Amino acid sequence: MAIVSNGFIDLRNGMNAGRNPELLPDTQCARAINVTFRGGLVSTRPAFTEVAAPTDTGAFRGAGRWSLEGSERLVFVLGNSVYALDIASPVPEVVATRPGPFTPCYFIQADRYLVIQDAVGDPLVLQDTDGVIS
Repeated sequence: MAIVSNGFIDLRNGMNAGRNPELLPDTQCARAINVTFRGGLVSTRPAFTEVAAPTDTGAFRGAGRWSLEGSERLVFVLGNSVYALDIASPVPEVVATRPGPFTPCYFIQADRYLVIQDAVGDPLVLQDTDGVIS
């Protein structure tokens, strides 16, 4: 069995799974699993890090990504509590409550706001002002 491998210096154009691998330029690859491309260099994706678990034991109702210019957050709803987890900090904080029936919550970012809707009650709109969520 022959092993075929390709050595490359960089993959600055990243992955392109939409074309035949033989037609790709030397700066692209056809398939990349569990890797990241930063600055044109390929490296193994970093490991997961453990974060502090919320004390709320309610049902998981949904999660969404909130991407702002200065921060990246994962916002999720457990029971009646709305948590925001800044990617740079491993500690989620309670930012609001979402009373009502335990129905799934849906998340959408509109400009700099994050809208949380459960298809039953009024939408909850989160805003970040200088790092403070209101």
